[in-house]
Amino acid sequence: MAGLGELYRFRRGPKASLPDEMFLFAVLDFWESFYPDRRSFSVEFLTFERGSPGQVFLLDEEAVADRLARLESLSHEKLRWDESSGMRQLYMHRAEELERWDILREMYRHDMQAMAA
Repeated sequence: MAGLGELYRFRRGPKASLPDEMFLFAVLDFWESFYPDRRSFSVEFLTFERGSPGQVFLLDEEAVADRLARLESLSHEKLRWDESSGMRQLYMHRAEELERWDILREMYRHDMQAMAA
């Protein structure tokens, strides 16, 4: 965000300070809140759809794709990333087994332990 007097401009792009766990939480929240019956999402949809993580965090398409590629390991393969055949998709393989609030609690617990060390 750059301020010029009364004018503000928000920059869309990668956000290095955004933890992957927070992004995962946002993906799960978006899915559970708006599209619980859907089993896959394109990069474009998770970037540009109203209320999507890309919109919420002002991420561009490549930043969303980079994040999605890391979610497979972070989710212990309950989410699957596939970019074969030119379609970049996130599959909600066993996403219902993920508890979004537990992901945040674990992230904060880990951060607090790191600060205490």
